[in-house]
Amino acid sequence: MNLNEIDQKFLILTPLKMEQEFLIQGFENLGYKVSNHNINNRIFFYIDTLPYIITMGGHGKVNFAINTFDSIDKLKDKIKIRGVFCVGCAGSLNNNIYDGDVVIGAQTIEHDYKSNFLNKPLPRFQASEQLLELFKTNISDQGHTHFGIIASGDEDITTIKRAKELQNLTKADAVAWEGAGGAKACRFLNLPFLEIRGITDSCNFTPDFDFKSKLKIAMHNCAKTLLSGR
Repeated sequence: MNLNEIDQKFLILTPLKMEQEFLIQGFENLGYKVSNHNINNRIFFYIDTLPYIITMGGHGKVNFAINTFDSIDKLKDKIKIRGVFCVGCAGSLNNNIYDGDVVIGAQTIEHDYKSNFLNKPLPRFQASEQLLELFKTNISDQGHTHFGIIASGDEDITTIKRAKELQNLTKADAVAWEGAGGAKACRFLNLPFLEIRGITDSCNFTPDFDFKSKLKIAMHNCAKTLLSGR
Protein backbone atom coordinates (compact mmCIF):
# COMPACT_ATOMS: atom_id res chain seq x y z
CA MET A 1 0.00 0.00 0.00
CA ASN A 2 1.63 3.24 -1.18
CA LEU A 3 0.70 6.07 1.16
CA ASN A 4 3.28 8.58 -0.03
CA GLU A 5 1.15 9.99 -2.85
CA ILE A 6 -0.08 13.52 -2.22
CA ASP A 7 -3.75 12.49 -2.44
CA GLN A 8 -3.57 9.67 0.11
CA LYS A 9 -3.05 10.52 3.76
CA PHE A 10 -3.76 9.44 7.30
CA LEU A 11 -5.67 12.03 9.34
CA ILE A 12 -4.40 12.59 12.89
CA LEU A 13 -6.69 14.42 15.31
CA THR A 14 -5.39 15.59 18.68
CA PRO A 15 -7.95 16.45 21.36
CA LEU A 16 -6.04 19.35 22.94
CA LYS A 17 -4.11 22.25 21.40
CA MET A 18 -1.11 21.55 23.61
CA GLU A 19 -1.10 17.91 22.46
CA GLN A 20 -1.04 19.11 18.86
CA GLU A 21 1.80 21.54 19.51
CA PHE A 22 3.99 18.95 21.24
CA LEU A 23 3.24 16.29 18.61
CA ILE A 24 4.30 18.67 15.82
CA GLN A 25 7.37 19.63 17.83
CA GLY A 26 8.17 15.93 18.16
CA PHE A 27 8.13 15.48 14.38
CA GLU A 28 10.29 18.59 13.95
CA ASN A 29 12.82 17.29 16.48
CA LEU A 30 13.00 14.10 14.44
CA GLY A 31 14.01 16.15 11.39
CA TYR A 32 10.70 16.62 9.57
CA LYS A 33 9.43 19.93 8.25
CA VAL A 34 5.86 20.86 9.17
CA SER A 35 3.73 23.27 7.16
CA ASN A 36 0.25 24.57 7.93
CA HIS A 37 -2.53 24.99 5.37
CA ASN A 38 -5.92 26.66 5.68
CA ILE A 39 -8.41 24.45 3.86
CA ASN A 40 -12.02 25.59 3.97
CA ASN A 41 -11.39 27.56 7.18
CA ARG A 42 -9.74 24.69 9.03
CA ILE A 43 -6.01 24.51 9.76
CA PHE A 44 -4.21 21.31 8.77
CA PHE A 45 -0.54 20.57 9.39
CA TYR A 46 1.35 18.55 6.77
CA ILE A 47 4.42 16.53 7.78
CA ASP A 48 6.68 16.53 4.76
CA THR A 49 7.48 13.12 3.21
CA LEU A 50 5.15 11.42 5.71
CA PRO A 51 1.58 10.30 4.99
CA TYR A 52 0.14 12.32 7.88
CA ILE A 53 -2.07 15.40 8.23
CA ILE A 54 -2.72 16.79 11.72
CA THR A 55 -5.69 18.85 12.89
CA MET A 56 -7.66 19.54 16.05
CA GLY A 57 -10.15 16.99 17.35
CA GLY A 58 -11.51 18.84 20.36
CA HIS A 59 -11.98 17.83 23.99
CA GLY A 60 -14.54 15.11 24.71
CA LYS A 61 -16.19 12.39 22.64
CA VAL A 62 -18.84 14.56 20.97
CA ASN A 63 -16.42 17.32 19.96
CA PHE A 64 -14.01 14.75 18.61
CA ALA A 65 -16.65 12.95 16.54
CA ILE A 66 -17.93 16.23 15.06
CA ASN A 67 -14.42 17.41 14.19
CA THR A 68 -13.65 14.07 12.57
CA PHE A 69 -16.64 14.48 10.26
CA ASP A 70 -15.85 18.14 9.59
CA SER A 71 -12.17 17.53 8.81
CA ILE A 72 -12.88 14.75 6.35
CA ASP A 73 -15.58 16.82 4.67
CA LYS A 74 -13.22 19.79 4.25
CA LEU A 75 -10.52 17.56 2.74
CA LYS A 76 -12.74 15.49 0.46
CA ASP A 77 -11.88 17.38 -2.75
CA LYS A 78 -8.14 17.43 -2.05
CA ILE A 79 -7.08 14.39 -0.05
CA LYS A 80 -8.16 10.78 0.12
CA ILE A 81 -8.18 9.80 3.80
CA ARG A 82 -6.91 6.25 4.27
CA GLY A 83 -7.44 6.10 8.03
CA VAL A 84 -7.95 8.19 11.17
CA PHE A 85 -5.83 8.36 14.32
CA CYS A 86 -6.82 9.79 17.69
CA VAL A 87 -3.48 10.80 19.24
CA GLY A 88 -3.20 12.33 22.68
CA CYS A 89 -2.32 11.72 26.32
CA ALA A 90 -3.78 9.23 28.79
CA GLY A 91 -3.56 7.93 32.33
CA SER A 92 -2.19 4.47 32.97
CA LEU A 93 -4.42 1.79 34.51
CA ASN A 94 -1.71 -0.86 34.29
CA ASN A 95 1.08 -1.05 36.88
CA ASN A 96 3.52 -2.10 34.15
CA ILE A 97 2.84 0.91 31.93
CA TYR A 98 4.70 4.06 32.96
CA ASP A 99 4.91 7.78 32.23
CA GLY A 100 6.24 8.30 28.72
CA ASP A 101 5.11 4.90 27.46
CA VAL A 102 2.77 4.69 24.48
CA VAL A 103 -0.39 2.59 24.35
CA ILE A 104 -1.80 1.59 20.97
CA GLY A 105 -5.45 0.72 21.35
CA ALA A 106 -6.34 -2.67 19.94
CA GLN A 107 -9.76 -1.93 21.42
CA THR A 108 -11.51 1.16 22.77
CA ILE A 109 -14.23 0.76 25.43
CA GLU A 110 -16.73 3.54 26.17
CA HIS A 111 -16.78 3.33 29.96
CA ASP A 112 -19.27 6.14 30.68
CA TYR A 113 -22.10 4.73 28.56
CA LYS A 114 -24.43 3.79 31.41
CA SER A 115 -27.87 2.37 30.78
CA ASN A 116 -29.99 1.68 33.87
CA PHE A 117 -32.93 0.31 31.87
CA LEU A 118 -31.19 -2.23 29.66
CA ASN A 119 -28.56 -4.69 30.84
CA LYS A 120 -26.19 -4.16 27.93
CA PRO A 121 -22.39 -4.47 27.82
CA LEU A 122 -20.30 -1.33 27.41
CA PRO A 123 -19.76 -0.29 23.77
CA ARG A 124 -16.52 -1.70 22.37
CA PHE A 125 -14.72 -0.66 19.22
CA GLN A 126 -12.10 -2.86 17.61
CA ALA A 127 -9.19 -1.03 16.02
CA SER A 128 -8.46 -1.49 12.34
CA GLU A 129 -6.46 -4.70 11.92
CA GLN A 130 -4.79 -3.12 8.91
CA LEU A 131 -3.50 -0.19 10.96
CA LEU A 132 -2.56 -2.35 13.92
CA GLU A 133 -0.49 -4.59 11.69
CA LEU A 134 1.52 -1.62 10.41
CA PHE A 135 2.68 -0.91 13.95
CA LYS A 136 3.07 -4.50 15.12
CA THR A 137 5.34 -5.18 12.17
CA ASN A 138 7.47 -2.04 12.33
CA ILE A 139 7.47 -0.82 15.93
CA SER A 140 11.01 -0.12 17.13
CA ASP A 141 10.61 0.63 20.87
CA GLN A 142 9.03 -2.63 22.01
CA GLY A 143 9.71 -2.10 25.72
CA HIS A 144 7.82 1.18 25.97
CA THR A 145 5.07 0.59 23.40
CA HIS A 146 2.07 -1.49 24.40
CA PHE A 147 -0.93 -2.89 22.53
CA GLY A 148 -4.03 -3.08 24.70
CA ILE A 149 -7.39 -1.70 25.71
CA ILE A 150 -8.08 2.02 26.15
CA ALA A 151 -11.05 3.11 28.24
CA SER A 152 -12.84 6.13 26.82
CA GLY A 153 -15.16 8.48 28.72
CA ASP A 154 -15.73 12.16 29.42
CA GLU A 155 -14.32 12.02 32.94
CA ASP A 156 -11.02 13.01 34.53
CA ILE A 157 -9.67 10.00 36.46
CA THR A 158 -7.65 11.59 39.26
CA THR A 159 -7.59 9.06 42.11
CA ILE A 160 -6.22 5.56 42.52
CA LYS A 161 -9.60 4.42 43.85
CA ARG A 162 -11.45 5.51 40.71
CA ALA A 163 -8.68 4.12 38.51
CA LYS A 164 -9.02 0.69 40.14
CA GLU A 165 -12.80 0.78 39.70
CA LEU A 166 -12.37 1.56 36.03
CA GLN A 167 -9.71 -1.10 35.51
CA ASN A 168 -11.95 -3.71 37.15
CA LEU A 169 -14.84 -2.63 34.93
CA THR A 170 -13.00 -2.53 31.60
CA LYS A 171 -9.66 -4.38 32.03
CA ALA A 172 -8.17 -1.41 30.21
CA ASP A 173 -4.49 -0.46 30.18
CA ALA A 174 -5.08 3.29 29.86
CA VAL A 175 -7.90 5.81 30.12
CA ALA A 176 -8.64 8.94 28.11
CA TRP A 177 -11.62 10.85 26.78
CA GLU A 178 -12.14 10.97 23.03
CA GLY A 179 -11.38 7.58 21.48
CA ALA A 180 -14.93 6.24 21.41
CA GLY A 181 -16.12 9.39 19.63
CA GLY A 182 -13.55 8.94 16.90
CA ALA A 183 -14.29 5.23 16.63
CA LYS A 184 -18.02 5.87 16.20
CA ALA A 185 -17.44 8.50 13.52
CA CYS A 186 -15.10 6.21 11.59
CA ARG A 187 -17.52 3.29 11.88
CA PHE A 188 -20.20 5.50 10.28
CA LEU A 189 -17.75 6.68 7.57
CA ASN A 190 -16.38 3.17 7.01
CA LEU A 191 -12.81 4.34 7.66
CA PRO A 192 -10.03 2.54 9.56
CA PHE A 193 -9.48 3.96 13.05
CA LEU A 194 -6.73 3.65 15.63
CA GLU A 195 -6.21 5.32 19.02
CA ILE A 196 -2.66 6.06 20.18
CA ARG A 197 -2.01 7.49 23.65
CA GLY A 198 1.12 8.71 25.41
CA ILE A 199 1.06 8.16 29.17
CA THR A 200 1.39 11.24 31.41
CA ASP A 201 0.29 9.84 34.78
CA SER A 202 -1.14 6.95 36.76
CA CYS A 203 -4.36 8.75 37.72
CA ASN A 204 -2.82 9.84 41.04
CA PHE A 205 -2.45 13.60 40.70
CA THR A 206 -0.40 15.38 43.36
CA PRO A 207 0.14 19.10 44.07
CA ASP A 208 3.54 19.00 42.32
CA PHE A 209 2.21 17.24 39.21
CA ASP A 210 3.80 18.88 36.14
CA PHE A 211 1.37 18.06 33.34
CA LYS A 212 3.08 20.16 30.69
CA SER A 213 6.51 18.54 30.95
CA LYS A 214 5.02 15.04 31.10
CA LEU A 215 2.78 15.80 28.12
CA LYS A 216 5.74 16.98 26.07
CA ILE A 217 7.55 13.67 26.61
CA ALA A 218 4.40 11.65 25.92
CA MET A 219 3.61 13.42 22.66
CA HIS A 220 7.20 13.30 21.44
CA ASN A 221 7.09 9.54 22.00
CA CYS A 222 3.80 9.38 20.08
CA ALA A 223 5.58 11.06 17.15
CA LYS A 224 8.28 8.37 17.27
CA THR A 225 5.58 5.68 17.36
CA LEU A 226 3.78 7.18 14.35
CA LEU A 227 7.01 6.96 12.35
CA SER A 228 6.85 3.19 12.82
CA GLY A 229 3.45 2.99 11.11
CA ARG A 230 4.13 5.15 8.10
